[in-house]
Amino acid sequence: MKRRDGRLSELTPGYLFFLYIPFRTKSSMLQWHIMKKIEKTFKALANYKRLEILAFISKNKSASVGEIAEKIKTSIKSTSKHLLTLYHADFLTKERVYGLTLYSLNDKLGDTEKSLLNVLHEHF
Repeated sequence: MKRRDGRLSELTPGYLFFLYIPFRTKSSMLQWHIMKKIEKTFKALANYKRLEILAFISKNKSASVGEIAEKIKTSIKSTSKHLLTLYHADFLTKERVYGLTLYSLNDKLGDTEKSLLNVLHEHF
């Protein structure tokens, strides 16, 4: 590819360009994954409606999107987005039953998450 001054550009077709990717050790990659997990957890807990959803599901064991939307007084679309955020943060599991998606608490929650749910259960 020619530049305005007539010289060939360094970006001529046929050249392979490699992006600089910093070398990461196994331990730094593990730290990065742990930090991303913590970030997802804080993001999931940083919204009042999502806390209401967690409290509602902890009391009722499982619920559909419509039931949750009715309880927390938001639209189904908004509720679905909140549920997906909680699902991706591993707070919830989902199961399809006769065309309905039922959300329930993840059985594999850690002690910290379980104690948080106990606090939510007491205050909501």
